[in-house]
Amino acid sequence: MLHLERLQALHAVSTFGSVTGAAEALRLTPSAVSQQLGKLQRDVGQRLIEPYGRGVRLTPAGTLLAERAHTILSEVENAESELDRHRNHVIGDLEIAGFATAARAILPQTVSRLRKQHHQLKLRVSERQPDEATHLVVAGHLDIALVNDWMNAPLVLPDGVQRVLIMNDPVDLAVPADHPLAGRASVELTELSAEHWITWPYGAICHEWLTQTLRQHGLNPGGDSYGGGASDAARHGGCRTGYRRDAETGPRVHRRRVNYHARASLLASDLRHLQDSGVGTTGHRGDCVSHARGRTAAR
Repeated sequence: MLHLERLQALHAVSTFGSVTGAAEALRLTPSAVSQQLGKLQRDVGQRLIEPYGRGVRLTPAGTLLAERAHTILSEVENAESELDRHRNHVIGDLEIAGFATAARAILPQTVSRLRKQHHQLKLRVSERQPDEATHLVVAGHLDIALVNDWMNAPLVLPDGVQRVLIMNDPVDLAVPADHPLAGRASVELTELSAEHWITWPYGAICHEWLTQTLRQHGLNPGGDSYGGGASDAARHGGCRTGYRRDAETGPRVHRRRVNYHARASLLASDLRHLQDSGVGTTGHRGDCVSHARGRTAAR
């Protein structure tokens, strides 16, 4: 008989690509994960993992069983969710991840409300890039992901993921107070050809969007990479884009509208229960997951 804990270990290794990554996701030690994998190999009588470089990789048999494990584990979670809904209780673990702005401006109030309303619910919240969060939702290691993208650069979702739009957020340009554009109500990107940009680290989704958008207008996307907020525009004398919801202002920083909108969306493998509860239509977007049900909130 196949044991769920051993299937979870194999599935985690398949998702995160290493025993160490699987251990972190499962909140186990690498030794404990290795023991579960060893027991599973004895159960099936086949080699499921093999050494590869400094790590391991799945054998063909391991890949096959990991794919089945995803289906099996999902069905078990769905069954547990249905039983919990039958009792009309919201209990168990809820894994939520959000992009940086959401982690600061949206998720804290949501988590606070969930904890007050559902004392038996164990919440875990992390900050992740949208592509990583989407991958973890597909793999079953995240229940809910709050992700961002843009109208001109939409996030491509794989099969098995559903989306509810939470909000559209204007994109602002942050400039020093003494900048020539500081007195303008709005700015076109084509006016910024000679500007020095302060942007996010290379590879971050916001950096990729800015680079792509500037190139669409024939502009040079060169600039420095910083991890700070809009106040960097004042300190370093450059331009920076940012979300209206994450607005940072002050006597040395002016924010001006550019003709783009960012989107924040809620992702899960099954959003039916979220939609039934009004998620995505409530006027208070900060409570976007406060009435989640089913696999995404009750197990």
